[in-house]
Amino acid sequence: MAVVIYLIEATGELLATLAMTQFNIQAASFVCLGLMLPCLACTTCFAPESPRFLLWRDKKTECVESLQWVRGDMPDIRIEFTQLSEYLSRSVGAGGVFDSLTKRSVLAPAVLSVFLVIISSCNGVVIFNLIFVTELRGTLISENMMLVAAALKIGGSLVGLLIVSRYGLKMLLLLGFASSSAACLFLALLSHLTTLENSWPCYISLCLFLLCHQGGVEPVLWLLIVELSPIFHTMWVITLSSATFWAFSLVQVMTFPLIMQLPSLGLSILSWTGSASAALAYAVTLWFVPDLRKQQLGSMEHHFKDFFSGDTKLKTFQTSHQSRLSETYSA
Repeated sequence: MAVVIYLIEATGELLATLAMTQFNIQAASFVCLGLMLPCLACTTCFAPESPRFLLWRDKKTECVESLQWVRGDMPDIRIEFTQLSEYLSRSVGAGGVFDSLTKRSVLAPAVLSVFLVIISSCNGVVIFNLIFVTELRGTLISENMMLVAAALKIGGSLVGLLIVSRYGLKMLLLLGFASSSAACLFLALLSHLTTLENSWPCYISLCLFLLCHQGGVEPVLWLLIVELSPIFHTMWVITLSSATFWAFSLVQVMTFPLIMQLPSLGLSILSWTGSASAALAYAVTLWFVPDLRKQQLGSMEHHFKDFFSGDTKLKTFQTSHQSRLSETYSA
């Protein structure tokens, strides 16, 4: 669902950019307004709150109605409601939010979420995007390049949708970080071999990087933040992660004019930094983010709880549920 929402967002950006190139900025504003109003009406008037949130607020009747709305004509949702209740009763903080603030099963996913946001922002995707849409000059934004960037966003989200539906969230993140690191490494080597102005290899390298990042990292980064946030500590974990993300995005925008004063040197430093940060993000995701395919929301929280209680071994592609099954069979 996160990748689908990202795909819809990219399509809206493409339509707005087309309206701006064919008409003017006022027409693009009306297109954005026309696209936003139905979304706002649907989310506020028709779509209910999530079942987990409603059950957390002890609104059981509304939780059942929300489950029925999500599942459609599903004949019996009592099993899912019971499982959801058990998940919440076992969540860290069910006995008291402030008492569980210092527990490692709360701090570990929170720190992991913030750290992944930091290192994924250090790859310089905002600066690379600005360099691309300004045609490597850093001055005026090209409308044609904005169309290409929007098309890359749609193409990346389509590829991500195919991968995540079959291989899961973690595999999509790993592929995104690995391919982004490789594209940055190629761009770093290329910056030492050619000049930045009118360089088609630089354009192609930037296209590859944007395609890899927007197909493997950006669509599911916010979903990962939500997954890593313990349900009773969602407020401050998501707030902290979001503030970190936007702070690093602001730093990248402020750094962009400095990089464009020495374009070749700035691109080289940025590319090496982006390659190293993406490689570090790959390693952190591989070893510390559990692979929970087709599990309920909140499974990561129970994975870390079981791990710090000594019930689960931290493995790269193994869920806590699968670990318990293997231990049962071996016994």
